[in-house]
Amino acid sequence: MDYRGVLVVLGMLGAGLTATPGCSGPDQGVITFSERPSQGTGSGSNTGDTPDPAPTSTGSTAQVNPVFVSDAFPAINPACGSCHLAGTSGAPIFFGEGAAATYPLFKAKNYHLPDSAFVNKGVHLGPELTADQRAAVDRWVAAEGGGADGG
Repeated sequence: MDYRGVLVVLGMLGAGLTATPGCSGPDQGVITFSERPSQGTGSGSNTGDTPDPAPTSTGSTAQVNPVFVSDAFPAINPACGSCHLAGTSGAPIFFGEGAAATYPLFKAKNYHLPDSAFVNKGVHLGPELTADQRAAVDRWVAAEGGGADGG
């Protein structure tokens, strides 16, 4: 294993610089980062050096849409969750540990609505949604609609 890339990143972080890897997922040759467990004593122990950990449960009794579970989440999680679960390179966290934990985060940000910020984000530090990913998200959005009121 070649550790030179890790050493470069650690050197950059020590110098106050940040790396900006794409949110393309765990492909060969791509260094992925994961959040290590907190060394603090619980809530409020975050010093600002790392993002708050991703939620592991929904905290809600709301029903998770089955189309989100079967279509949307599996299509987008490999590419988007690689950064938006742990806050890699300062990415906002809106993925949880699985579809059930991610669903309420998406709903809270109105990503279940047509033309949401999620589907219109485009290229950022990560790629825009592929046609297949967009189709899966659109199927979920349509399933959320439930009528003319849009949800």
